[in-house]
Amino acid sequence: MITVGIVTRNRPDELLRNLASLRQLSGSIVEAIIVDDYSETPVDELLHRQLDSHYPISIRTARMRSPRMYIEGLNYIDDNARADFVLHLDDDAFVVDGQRVIQALEVAQLDSSIGAAGFAQCDECGRLHDISVQPSPHVQSVEINAFTGYGFILRRSAWQRIGGFNQLIYHFGWEKDLCIRLWDAGYKVVYSPEWSVGHLASTRGRDMSVYLRYTVRNDLLFTLLNLPVYLWPFWLPLKIAAYSKMRNAWGVNDPGGMKWVLAEVRSAWPEVRRKRRVVQTAVLSAWRRRGKTPIHYQILHTTAPMATKV
Repeated sequence: MITVGIVTRNRPDELLRNLASLRQLSGSIVEAIIVDDYSETPVDELLHRQLDSHYPISIRTARMRSPRMYIEGLNYIDDNARADFVLHLDDDAFVVDGQRVIQALEVAQLDSSIGAAGFAQCDECGRLHDISVQPSPHVQSVEINAFTGYGFILRRSAWQRIGGFNQLIYHFGWEKDLCIRLWDAGYKVVYSPEWSVGHLASTRGRDMSVYLRYTVRNDLLFTLLNLPVYLWPFWLPLKIAAYSKMRNAWGVNDPGGMKWVLAEVRSAWPEVRRKRRVVQTAVLSAWRRRGKTPIHYQILHTTAPMATKV
């Protein structure tokens, strides 16, 4: 059994599509927890008006005290979930084939070394998106450095052991920080293209300038939080240089952006010092090797049939 967790903000249509798709998993879902990231129309009002009174899944909701509290919302979900595993879905994600989710859950239940399992993303017909937007380009099940946050299963005991989602790293790039801490704690992060959820990325509420700034900010914080000091002179300049490269490649007009990034990092430094936990050297070495050479993950036998490749 599993808890489904969704953090949402101002995407009523996408959220309703997501909830409708969960009917395929109703026999395996203990509950759905929806965290409202301060939507203009509260989620409770939306569900009262739009959700079928015979909806088969128990829903609990919570509303954040201010907007842009996504990571706090993720922590709220795992802290309050009743199941041992949580299926986290973006509000613009949805279930296309329930068996593709059930199989990932059963594999995680059978293999206690798995801390998280990542999903491939597909369209509403189940056709996988291009490999360039998948957590891994490989067509077999593999160990991965990090999943992508639109859809993943997380073992709650692993979440508890590593101290949850790091609320210093929010908006973008938080997956990498969570996953390296899972690896450092002795867990695996795995992925299979056989496990997939629908994801039609919504542009509502997205701002490329914000995306650029937080991507660089969070990469810098990731380095300061997790990497040994002797690597800082090599990694930090690369992350700073990435700002200009991405800004030019994406055609983003972002006056004062780098100044904002550095001010954010400077402001976060006291908390970075408190939360800093250097990842083991062996884990970092394996992290780098895994990024270059795939490590096959042998899927243990499950009762769920393998999804049909499309």
